[in-house]
Amino acid sequence: MTFAAADWTRTDANTDIDRTAFNTMTANLWTPEQILLANDAEDIRALSSNERLALAHIFAGLASTEALLTNASISALNEDAARYKAGTRQAVLTAIAFSSSIHSKAYSALLTALDGNLPGKAGEGSNTDTNKNNGSTTLAFNWIEQNASMQGKQQLLNDAYRTDTENEGSSKLDALKRLAATVLAQSLTIEAGFYLPMRFSSRGTLTKTADIVRLINRDLATSSSYLGALYQQGIEQLDSETSETMREYTYDLANNLYFAEEDYGYTLPYADFSLEEDTEKFLSYNTNKALSYLGYPALFPAEISEPNPAVIDELNDMESTSSALASNSLFDANVNFTASTTNAAAGTGATTDSSAASGTAANKTEETSDDDWDF
Repeated sequence: MTFAAADWTRTDANTDIDRTAFNTMTANLWTPEQILLANDAEDIRALSSNERLALAHIFAGLASTEALLTNASISALNEDAARYKAGTRQAVLTAIAFSSSIHSKAYSALLTALDGNLPGKAGEGSNTDTNKNNGSTTLAFNWIEQNASMQGKQQLLNDAYRTDTENEGSSKLDALKRLAATVLAQSLTIEAGFYLPMRFSSRGTLTKTADIVRLINRDLATSSSYLGALYQQGIEQLDSETSETMREYTYDLANNLYFAEEDYGYTLPYADFSLEEDTEKFLSYNTNKALSYLGYPALFPAEISEPNPAVIDELNDMESTSSALASNSLFDANVNFTASTTNAAAGTGATTDSSAASGTAANKTEETSDDDWDF
């Protein structure tokens, strides 16, 4: 077996695509600590118990799907890239896995904010330390594990991701199937969970929660565009019969995931909020979007896939989120890129000095002399 390096000096089309995706993802790097979730405390306390529970279940479900994406899908895609010595592609996939891990941490921060701002707990909302919840976060994760619809959807995705990493003869067709499944997981199943928090934001509440959802959505759009481009490149290399086989596979998987997501949605209290029709349109919209990343026409007609425009506008409003990041950045040019120890809880905003916010002192320089090297 030959071990190859990631050669970023290459100027071929594949490396150019990898470079563009990698540069975009690193430029968009963020952490949930940069968003002041404490500012949502009053809004959270004003939620009904049913609304709070729905959000908790949604965020726990999203965290579960992101974990599966990181541990099964991206790992399998990395193995595919290694077989073809695509080192720069492996670097991009590693960046996607890191991005997904940030999302998982963000969902935990959102769950902790919900947990720490129950009615009657005013004044505790600024503390979003995930080690200091009263147990409802754990209950939300337990609910996901016991939810048959959620577990069925996860099994469907896991089966699509499955790969025999020891099989050097693993077909390129299987690799394309994994690419299709990953794009559908990101743009269909994960983004389907964004409806309720963005609907709240469209009504002027939970705006910091919405900032985090927008950042996650931006990351998913970047990785789905990249993975979709790889998929379409692979399809172009197939004969017409095999290409048709892949098209049928992808539409079948999209259909199955749509119905699995719809079934899971019935276990959430959308009906209590009179939102079933809106959420189904949002699901259809995201299914069509996922297929467009893969180069395929829409599955659902416009009349049943046009979601609430206010929700879409909120989801795409990156201007306010960029302002929120700029006003509370944990990182700057004079600070070591080190995780905060004094402000580890998401969104506390407890520190204001830039060096304190990173848990390090600002960099200082001085001239060296020969004596400095006399040990």
